[in-house]
Amino acid sequence: MKKNLIAFLSILSLSLSVPLVPANAAIKAGGACKKAGTTSVASGKTFTCVKSGKKLVWGTGKTIVPKIVIKSQTTLGKRNFGGVAISDDGSKLIISESCTKRDLKGSCEAFGNIYTSNDYGLTWLKQEDAGSRSWIGVTSSSDGRILHAASYPGDIYRSEDFGFTWKKMTCCNRWWWTISSSADGEKLVAAEYVIPQGVIATSNDAGKTWTDSLNAGKRNWNDVSSSSDGSKLAAVDVGGYIYTSSDFGINWKENTSAGKKPGGL
Repeated sequence: MKKNLIAFLSILSLSLSVPLVPANAAIKAGGACKKAGTTSVASGKTFTCVKSGKKLVWGTGKTIVPKIVIKSQTTLGKRNFGGVAISDDGSKLIISESCTKRDLKGSCEAFGNIYTSNDYGLTWLKQEDAGSRSWIGVTSSSDGRILHAASYPGDIYRSEDFGFTWKKMTCCNRWWWTISSSADGEKLVAAEYVIPQGVIATSNDAGKTWTDSLNAGKRNWNDVSSSSDGSKLAAVDVGGYIYTSSDFGINWKENTSAGKKPGGL
């Protein structure tokens, strides 16, 4: 009995001294497997054991594509939404509303509001401090803390506390339609939707000062977008071309390869 116990403890000690290797660590394309038709997951791929000549090996593997679940956020109901922006982690959102009531001719009788969510869109809070305006374009910093919203026509407003308080930017009263910001919310690009004299304007100091991007021309701008550092910008001209800038909006290039496309309201 004593000898058996000693042998058992020796085997146990030896087994504990050998590092454990994950079961799928050796699974790779061309590696040996035991039974044709079996599958295993490794490195984001599904591998199937296949027969190659006289050997059984793992196939090249098929990349696993995550299933995207689309869920309607019905908490706010149906509204005249203008724009939407989201934080990098997806938990914080901002939505703009252009109008809450229209007359029989379609003219707006009561302007809209700004709503934010901190729980992936499950619940929403109307941001009273922003006031009721024809809100269209909105943008968010990567963490969702710094927000900007553009009213049409009107001004650009900024929030530095997730939307609870808002301050009007010192730019100008224009036909603002779209706005985008860098990841830190300090560099901005905004554009007007007006035929045919709308301009693109940029700010590199959190909206304290603005510069018209005259090189882009005066057009009917429908959308703008910014890279995370604010250096690369893109803009869409309704019924026209896509324009890009790689120097913070100083110079713009007309990209004609996609052709002219209709768009707008």
